[in-house]
Amino acid sequence: MASSISKTSPQKNYKLKHIKTFQDNKWAVDRRIYQRMFEAGNVGYLYCDFVFYNILFDEMDWECKVKFVCTKTGSKKEICTVKKEAKVSKNDNTFSVLGSWGTEDKTFWKKGDYVWKVYLDDEYVGEESFTVNNLGLVSKTNNPYFNILSLKTFNSPSGVDIPIKDRVYHTQFKMNFVEYLSVELTIRNFNKKSEKIEIICNYKDSANRVVGKSLRYITLAGNSNHIEVFKWGNDSKTYWVDDFYSVDIVFQDVLIASTRIDMGNVNIEGVSESISPVYGANSPITNEAQISEKSLGELLKDLDKLIGLTAIKSQIREHIDFVKFEQMRQEKGIADQSKVKLHTVLMGNPGTGKTTVAKKLGAIYKAMGLLKSGHVHEVDRADLVGEFIGKTAPLVKKEIDKARGGILFIDEAYALYRKDTENDYGHEVIEILLKEMSDGPGDVMIVGAGYPEEMNEFLHSNPGLKSRFSQFFKFPDYTPNELLQISELVLKNYKLEITDEANNYLLKKLTHAFRDRNQSFGNGRYVNGLISSAKMNMASRLIKMPNTNKLTDKELSTIQIEDVQKIFLQESSKNLNLAIDENILSEALAELNELIGMDTIKNEIRDLTKLVRYYKEIGKDVMNQFVLHTVFTGNPGTGKTTVARIFAKLFKGLGILERGHLVECDRADLVASFIGQTAPKTDAMIERALGGVLFIDEAYALANNGENDFGHEAISTLLKRMEDNNKGFIVIAAGYPHNMHEFLNSNPGLRSRFEKSLNFEDYNANDLFEIIQLMLSKEDLEFDESARLKIQEIISKLVDNKGENFGNAREVRKMAQQITRDHNLRLADMNATDRTMKMITTIIVEDLDEFKLIKANDSGTRTGIGFKF
Repeated sequence: MASSISKTSPQKNYKLKHIKTFQDNKWAVDRRIYQRMFEAGNVGYLYCDFVFYNILFDEMDWECKVKFVCTKTGSKKEICTVKKEAKVSKNDNTFSVLGSWGTEDKTFWKKGDYVWKVYLDDEYVGEESFTVNNLGLVSKTNNPYFNILSLKTFNSPSGVDIPIKDRVYHTQFKMNFVEYLSVELTIRNFNKKSEKIEIICNYKDSANRVVGKSLRYITLAGNSNHIEVFKWGNDSKTYWVDDFYSVDIVFQDVLIASTRIDMGNVNIEGVSESISPVYGANSPITNEAQISEKSLGELLKDLDKLIGLTAIKSQIREHIDFVKFEQMRQEKGIADQSKVKLHTVLMGNPGTGKTTVAKKLGAIYKAMGLLKSGHVHEVDRADLVGEFIGKTAPLVKKEIDKARGGILFIDEAYALYRKDTENDYGHEVIEILLKEMSDGPGDVMIVGAGYPEEMNEFLHSNPGLKSRFSQFFKFPDYTPNELLQISELVLKNYKLEITDEANNYLLKKLTHAFRDRNQSFGNGRYVNGLISSAKMNMASRLIKMPNTNKLTDKELSTIQIEDVQKIFLQESSKNLNLAIDENILSEALAELNELIGMDTIKNEIRDLTKLVRYYKEIGKDVMNQFVLHTVFTGNPGTGKTTVARIFAKLFKGLGILERGHLVECDRADLVASFIGQTAPKTDAMIERALGGVLFIDEAYALANNGENDFGHEAISTLLKRMEDNNKGFIVIAAGYPHNMHEFLNSNPGLRSRFEKSLNFEDYNANDLFEIIQLMLSKEDLEFDESARLKIQEIISKLVDNKGENFGNAREVRKMAQQITRDHNLRLADMNATDRTMKMITTIIVEDLDEFKLIKANDSGTRTGIGFKF
């Protein structure tokens, strides 16, 4: 019987970790967001999470009683009391107990300050205070609490508070200069009463990963400004690396402001211009999310100003004409009973203008009286899919209600459908959307957006889904000239100019990027990033000049060719230079040594490893000294795939490969069935292999189906990526010796890309005997003397009579499986009392009786060698 926790000394059994509060729509552990500020009308149930360390971990089970008491701050009157009994297992290092109170209709919690108090076996443990406000939810179009006045960044040595008058603000910091990256946020409470709020500052790197988080509980005085400082870093100036970062200010789970900070070679003083995207009422900053009251004609002129998208503009006008026609019929009393359908699918790669067009459509349909507000409410899978049964439907309905009057924009809508998971809750989202589009209250336009191929699969995931959408817009990638036009708009927004020389160079690079694009090509976003980087390079160039105070407005606003060239030079110079990981390297070499046979291959790999280590030690660029792309030739079962895995691990240990993983593929994974599909398919497989090894089994199959076969397109795509990204991944092409010779001759560029070739010879009889012994030892089996001699004889005959495509280790693997089966069947026929441990672990001659060597077919012509079981 589990012992109860001692009431007189509960501390001997546990140690408090935390007491925190969260609301009902964030109750799944992996999505739980702890807060101390909540909004009345948005909270059904409030949870108190009491977590403690189990001091009796790995010793004994125990039981306890936990009581949660909620009161108003400063009052002893209990608002609610929740009692729980808990059984703590000795296997639990930490243990959580939840107490909750509220109502489904979200009317229980009123404005005020509260406190949860926690008792364990009637002894007070601790408490957590929280506040419920009632001004309303923050959204992408409204912040009823405050305005954002400024967002500035500065360095705080040793994390000390620096007086405002002494702060030096920067848009770029010099490497190894910043200790604590401090963020100064100035906001204004435009309410008469004081308000308590909770603001989070997330620091994110260029990969959008959160590298720091700072949280503040703030009391805003009525009708006044407030300055709050967030800090993150360390004293040693090593936390911030050569990268760019974003500082995101989050309030009520909504991004309310963001700015970009670069780490470079120099300090650049100034205040970032990039404050975004949520503003409160009376905000001095124009809110772009608000729908302007323009006429339909003005809105169509705005639509025409968008770069490119000619077919989409025409398609929108055609639909507008159709809607006008239907409205005309309705006015004359001859309209049918069908409703005008607005639900739309937008298919295209990133940065092609899908969100922009959705906002234009919202304004257009509002002007036509088809939508009440025309606003765009953006969601994705995480906003719609619940973690547990019963959670998804309320989430979806809530998001639809937020979009009512405008557009529910579902980004990456295809993520709702996971074809290999029938019980995934995404299917429930699709069913609810179908019902809304079929017979819902209306006044909402559902827009699904995403990559073309994935969206087509999504539309066919449910028989009724595609028919619910009336418009299908395909957004092509922008052409190089269109990308250049976008750059002109970005420059204009930055109040910058660019020289003709720099502009011509930019067009050349945009053309190159367009030709090499894949599914993730950023289009307009890519251009935005280029101009932003060029501006930073311009600033870095000018700040180093003498007498910067004498620079003209023209000089301060003109991007030169060197500012653009530096972007691409920086990209090409970012070579992977990881330190050697001796543990991984030793592990890979040990795996190589354990392989049976392959002495020549082992020696070549060891020599290659020594040379790579030497070049790393003297500072040479290894990838410029070697072409590591390799051809493996050999019959089946000679260990090519096994050595490829070790190859990947070796070069990860040597710091040549970033991830060191192996991606296996064959012709079917690279070659598509229709024109235009092979290159993207091959690119997708290469993307998976970046940082590791792409192992193409039976690679010759790409070249042996004639000149018009799509396999040649796969080879061309592969060669292009190997040339452009020689340092990003290693390709190993494997197959039979004769076939691989023909493969290398099928394209003039293949031999130059694969300078190294390793030949995997067939195993001899002794090697195969060692292999079968090793396989059986993993089943705790070994041969007795008679069986050993018999199996050696069988393997020798197998090798002496082998065919052209002998299976090597695969043959003995099949033999090992059959021997194990026959051995187990023999023992299964015996009485359990008669079996000894030696019998169970020993293979005898009788276990080999089923092997019958096959040398010839009925006509007497030898077709190979094998065994009949």
